Amino acid sequence: MSAAPVLEVDDLHVSFATRAGRVQAVRGVSLTLHAGEVLAVVGESGSGKSVTARAVTGLLPANGRVDAGSVRYRGQDLVRADERALRRVRGNGIAMVFQDPMTCLDPTMTIGAQVAEPLRVHTSLSRRAARDAAVRLLERVGIPEPAVRARQYPHQFSGGQRQRIAIAIALVCGPDVVLADEPTTALDVRVQAQVLDLLGELRRDTGTAVVLVTHDLGVVASVADRVAVMYAGRIVEIGTAREVFGHPQHPYTWGLLGSLPTADQPDGRLLAIPGSPPDMIDPPTGDAFWPRNPYAVRIDTEQAPPFFDVSPTHRAATWLLAPGAPAVEPPPAVAQRWARHAASADLPAGRPTEPVEPGGGR
Repeated sequence: MSAAPVLEVDDLHVSFATRAGRVQAVRGVSLTLHAGEVLAVVGESGSGKSVTARAVTGLLPANGRVDAGSVRYRGQDLVRADERALRRVRGNGIAMVFQDPMTCLDPTMTIGAQVAEPLRVHTSLSRRAARDAAVRLLERVGIPEPAVRARQYPHQFSGGQRQRIAIAIALVCGPDVVLADEPTTALDVRVQAQVLDLLGELRRDTGTAVVLVTHDLGVVASVADRVAVMYAGRIVEIGTAREVFGHPQHPYTWGLLGSLPTADQPDGRLLAIPGSPPDMIDPPTGDAFWPRNPYAVRIDTEQAPPFFDVSPTHRAATWLLAPGAPAVEPPPAVAQRWARHAASADLPAGRPTEPVEPGGGR
């Protein structure tokens, strides 16, 4: 991992104008991404994951805006960049894989033409050379008979193949960063595994960094280097995958982990997080998760928690980590996972002693 990150998101705030009021979709998100790294951003629907990814390259809808913060790609501030500068970055330096490839692929263009198009836009390759490069990449992402199938149209491919084509389009210019927004949601479990394996293989081979946005913690366990857990537009926990899966600290992370099915579930029951996500037009005062948090303390209703360091690479924003906070044990389903991971990995233990201000050092 290089010392300088390829992508830095600092204190990002994004909102949307609606008839009911302005929705505060992202509230102070800070992230860094290094070359060759897979960062998973997880959370329930509406937590701000996809909005964060789209804000990076200015792909917000007309009613959305970045209210504050910065997004820096190799030092260039994309928030303040004009459309011409953003077009030079999109598909070339930063590429995106969308959730439903059938809606992002042009039904009137052949697959070969669509994969080759970014090369025609961002490089000086001839039409023939770009097409040849597209065929090679289709083969690399696992499309059989690529020279033949490059002349076919999106409706002639399966859902898993269309997602592979979307990945090929994202990778054709050799970007530094790929933003994959729920790339496996519409796929069956077997195809999900194939797509995730493909992303992992390609980042290892090319050094491309990947931001993997998903609502399902289970799909990222084997591919992510780090995991950021989002709730109500904020990151509530971030750390290495081993730390977040094996030593989770935030009650919301406990809820997400407890809802994952496992083969050794003692009674077949899964944890359910009570209640519903908050109204982001008027988020709750204090910690937005407190109305759903069975472990909430009084200060949760009054003041949003800062980040507390659990280790040099692991932070969580929960008052349960504050000095003098009551000792709380996670639910048994989560504690069992914790114990299994701790037995096989050198995970940190104990409570931190100093809070880290929100938006501070990452």
